[in-house]
Amino acid sequence: MYTTRTTPAVSLAGVNISRFSFKETLEWINERLKNATFTQVATANMDFLDLCAKKPELRTILNHQCHLVTADGMPLVWLSRTTGLPIPERVAGSDLVPEITRLAAEQGLSVFFLGGNPNATVAAVRMLREQHPTLKVAGMNCSRFDVNDAVKVAAIAEEIRLSKAHILFVALGCPKQERFIADHAERIGIRFAMGVGGSFDFIAGVRERAPRWMQRSGLEWVCRMAQEPGRLAPRYGRNLIRFARLAAGMTATRVMHS
Repeated sequence: MYTTRTTPAVSLAGVNISRFSFKETLEWINERLKNATFTQVATANMDFLDLCAKKPELRTILNHQCHLVTADGMPLVWLSRTTGLPIPERVAGSDLVPEITRLAAEQGLSVFFLGGNPNATVAAVRMLREQHPTLKVAGMNCSRFDVNDAVKVAAIAEEIRLSKAHILFVALGCPKQERFIADHAERIGIRFAMGVGGSFDFIAGVRERAPRWMQRSGLEWVCRMAQEPGRLAPRYGRNLIRFARLAAGMTATRVMHS
């Protein structure tokens, strides 16, 4: 069974976002791994909030099946400040994956890598193994599949179960990765599962991350859009509109109650 959320959180557009710092998030994950308590983590950005408005089932997964949802984007940090319950900093999935992998190597836990661009996933796993020679890789599956194909999905879930992996990273994009984890991870014996989006690409160097100062100032999107303008420009446009509406609504609500 899923446990009740016990971490400090703030509700943004109806989604409960953790108010842990990066260090606190990693400490919390470390304790969950040591206690062998099934844990699902999601790293949410503005696109998640936009999708929740269109797909209520995603909000249900984030609020009731994920044990922790981090703010993987400075806009969420900024929005939290309008509520009086500020999130201390961005906690990005691309930063968490290498650290969780380190914890896995230290604790002798095995990791299964699902999804992502095949070349990037293979390269990312190779780099993580070089960084952590004791890392146990339970398996890897980069095949393309339809999450609505029950037969294929069941076969992949069984592959992961047979691998006896402790940790599962899923790079299928939101909301597919969150849905796959919510539907299958606990049943197949995984101890920890997280949707990682494009993290494998960043780890492998297939896509370049923005400099730290751009990440901290909320300008990473500029670097990303320059690399993939056709795919990301429309998405960032939608996210900007939603951010403006949410910020205006939250500010108005706070003024009314002050």
